[in-house]
Amino acid sequence: MAGVFVTGTDTEVGKTVASSLLVATLRRYGPVGYWKPIQTGIEEDDDTAEVRRLAACSDDEILDRGVRLPRPLSPHLSARLAGTEIDVDSLARLGLALAKDRFWVVEGAGGLLVPLNGSELLADLIAVLELPTLIAARCGLGTINHTLLTIAELRRRSIPVAGVVMLGTPNPENRAAIEFYGKTEVLAEIPVLCPLDADSIAKVANESASRLAILRAAIGGLPPRSEVGWRFKMFGSSTTIKLDKALFERIKRCADAGGYSSPQEFVEHVIERELSQIEDGASDEEIAKRLQGLGYIE
Repeated sequence: MAGVFVTGTDTEVGKTVASSLLVATLRRYGPVGYWKPIQTGIEEDDDTAEVRRLAACSDDEILDRGVRLPRPLSPHLSARLAGTEIDVDSLARLGLALAKDRFWVVEGAGGLLVPLNGSELLADLIAVLELPTLIAARCGLGTINHTLLTIAELRRRSIPVAGVVMLGTPNPENRAAIEFYGKTEVLAEIPVLCPLDADSIAKVANESASRLAILRAAIGGLPPRSEVGWRFKMFGSSTTIKLDKALFERIKRCADAGGYSSPQEFVEHVIERELSQIEDGASDEEIAKRLQGLGYIE
């Protein structure tokens, strides 16, 4: 199963908005799907329906199966009051059986250590699914501690950290602190979207920097660096794209899941889609400048 798990530093932090942006962005590069394994408070808070609305999803991009509980409480308590218990193994089997022809955005419930039953936490489900995890975090006061704690616990459990997306009014000091102390990258800062609808999501997704930052989150998180180099012929010019080994391995997995013949074909497809946004007749210099500005070539 290829995909990314979206967790949050807290509830109501913006996981559903981040998930919607991922879906709206990643469908540009191939088939994508969204799955919410556990939803509490389903009668008043349906994140699957919200992602369908915000990302303008088709039916085949949504898997609306899993645990659905009536009360808006922690999953373990909501399940107990409903006279049931969440079975992580059953959810894991459902997740591992997801269609292999697409990239899945899997949204969690609450934060990383929210209890699911008497002995298991959300982090245990993430570990079984073997997905890199993207952290949705607030921009404001308190986010440094909450985000660093989440990063530390993910690493303690050997769950790959894909990066952080911050939501709200941008705060450069908080962003810098999270990157420095967390030794990770804030891949995007998503402002308050008003109104919050499909058009505002599409607008953010259409911005090149945000689009590629979110794409990086989905395929492993780290910005392109040296160590692995590929050459591509594009519009008559030869360009070297350099990637670090961790990102290279993520791209290999995405290429396999997407049915590409090689990692190179996957990256070529991504770059081709990016170049399709450039007007016809653009010079090689303009093309190179665009890609260089986005961090994809040196």
